[in-house]
Amino acid sequence: GQLCGSVRAGQCGRAGQGYIHEYMDEAALDAALGRQRLGRHGCLPGLPTLVPTLLLMPVYALPALLILSPVFVDDGVAEELLGGATAEAKLKLASVSSAFFAVWGPATLAVSALSDRVGRKPAMLGCAAASSALSFGCAAAPSFAVYAACRACLGGAVGGMGAISYLLATEWSVRADALLLTTALMCGWSLVAAGLAPLAAASSARGGDWRDLQLTISLIQLAAVATGGLVLESPRYLLARRREARAQAVLSVALNDRCPTALSCCSELEPALLETLATAAPAAGGARSGEGGGRGGAVVSQGGDGQGGCGHRRAGEGSVDHAGGGGGGSDASWCLRFVVMGLCWLAVSVLYYGLDFATSHSGGGGSTSSDSKFTHFALTCLADLPGYLLAYALAAAPRVGRRAATALTIGAAGGCLLVTPALVPLVPAAAGPGLALSLSLAGKFAASAGFVLAYLLPADIFPTSLCGLAIGVANVFARLGTMLAPLCASAPPFVVQVGLGGTAVVIAAFAMVLLPAGRSAATPAADV
Repeated sequence: GQLCGSVRAGQCGRAGQGYIHEYMDEAALDAALGRQRLGRHGCLPGLPTLVPTLLLMPVYALPALLILSPVFVDDGVAEELLGGATAEAKLKLASVSSAFFAVWGPATLAVSALSDRVGRKPAMLGCAAASSALSFGCAAAPSFAVYAACRACLGGAVGGMGAISYLLATEWSVRADALLLTTALMCGWSLVAAGLAPLAAASSARGGDWRDLQLTISLIQLAAVATGGLVLESPRYLLARRREARAQAVLSVALNDRCPTALSCCSELEPALLETLATAAPAAGGARSGEGGGRGGAVVSQGGDGQGGCGHRRAGEGSVDHAGGGGGGSDASWCLRFVVMGLCWLAVSVLYYGLDFATSHSGGGGSTSSDSKFTHFALTCLADLPGYLLAYALAAAPRVGRRAATALTIGAAGGCLLVTPALVPLVPAAAGPGLALSLSLAGKFAASAGFVLAYLLPADIFPTSLCGLAIGVANVFARLGTMLAPLCASAPPFVVQVGLGGTAVVIAAFAMVLLPAGRSAATPAADV
């Protein structure tokens, strides 16, 4: 009876180690998942959360190989399909990269919205299969036009894979786990990205060309299809679509099976169980609907760590108090949240990739040997890890909320750039480039932390029914930043420092003032 305020004590039943209600809502789901948490004080995610996360790690991280493959593929493409590495060939390849990111944003928005209708898992698997097929198309392209078309379409498939796999992982968790899972997925992405360097080095050592490397990456992508197919559908999505019986049956498998995957689900979802649940749900739903109408229908997670990442509005109920702080709100307030969240994603994207371009353009490391290229690429990817750990420390701090942590990291990244023109003239000329490079790397660490925190925003400030759309909108803004980032390589350093830094500081101020007051995982629900 302590699991949620919306269900009477007599309506609760025992299933394995977790309680499942005859009529389930997100509060009951959070309570059931919260009871599975591991560790001495329940500080770690339980198996119903860890298993989907581990299965989704390849789906989220392996696209890093596709995104960054042009670093080692473009030279071979220019030589074979464009007649040599001329200035015109480089411009065409740059246009293909821009098209990749240009398609990424709108396609991710469309796939995310589609996942709100057809399901997280079907949308994710469709994108994973498409990405592998399009990568094979790039490897077998007979002409540059075919290669460019496959590469551009690949951007949409890759964007959908990342967005939906992340969304599915977080919807199998409670709010207390969101930060840890996001950090783990980000670290996995960077480690896979760093693995592209030895993969390319091995291909080069055995005399393979760019097609050999692209084919190898395509084969590796099939692992994402295999592991993603074992993941159970999101119970939060099923609840948002008012399919309570199916959500409860899927949760039963997760709570009672030591390896909760789609394979075990096939044997567990017996027709008799589904029929019983389907019969019980409408009766309980009628009682809930009338009860909700009498009290305004506010639904608040209670019990254990059951503060869900996204709220859920049922038909016939009033506003929803979800853990982002700030209940239902008007259409204008939702639009404001979309815009400010999108600006945060734009800022961290243009800072992260822009600083990569600017640092490689102005910072040392002038060696052009292939060994140096492989080493430099791997170290650049691994340099993101301290930023991810910084984000975890900030967001997990008891007195720092998500809003403050997001604004702090974006503002710090911009501040490192803004102070560069003022500090460099104060040191000896020989130390100037080193100081500028150090400040740029410090800004990149802060931007990496901002990436983790920006990923938490949709789950913090939007209900489940809007989470997919929010992820899509965020990716559109992020891709705008990614498309602007290459300009930093050719722009004067002063323009990059003042332009990027000033923009980031302004966006951080907007985020601090206009976003709802989020909270860290350690903040009690009563303080929200």
